[in-house]
Amino acid sequence: NADIDKWRGMALPEGERPMAVFTALSKKVSMHGVTVRNAGTWAVVHLEVNGLDISNITVDSPLGPTHDGIDVVDGHDVLIQGNTINSGDDGICLKSGSSVGLSDVVVRRNHIRGAGVANGLKLGTATVGPMHHILFEDIDIENAQAAGMAIESVDGGEVSDVTFRHITMVDVGTPVFMLLGARGS
Repeated sequence: NADIDKWRGMALPEGERPMAVFTALSKKVSMHGVTVRNAGTWAVVHLEVNGLDISNITVDSPLGPTHDGIDVVDGHDVLIQGNTINSGDDGICLKSGSSVGLSDVVVRRNHIRGAGVANGLKLGTATVGPMHHILFEDIDIENAQAAGMAIESVDGGEVSDVTFRHITMVDVGTPVFMLLGARGS
């Protein structure tokens, strides 16, 4: 239901934007073989999940600049593999909004068909807690207006032990973008 004005851009505050799939404060979550099409804003969001497996899903939600494909916000022992994503914003975005942080993440064998106005693979912008032991490998990225791969740390959380391996990109704004900054408090 994304093709209406109220879901485009920043019309609603972040906390009021709808998500097609949202799990929070959970353990051992598996999401397999699901298709999300034209989500209102964010398609698939998992918040503070330990033991997360997102495999063989399709996200086709390219209709706006707040339409991320897969977002993982804090959590541990995460596997994201075999997915096909066409999003209006970031394709796969890993971030931290609390001191919980994000660790032991494997993102492999995914196909980002489009990342609209943003990035194919993104770490950040929210980086409150530590983010480490993260592997991105064997990923094809197409049509990302900003970057194929982005690491944006602006909230003080440590970012370490991040590996990008065997990433193929076509029609991206820039292959790699990194930002170390400070915002807010």
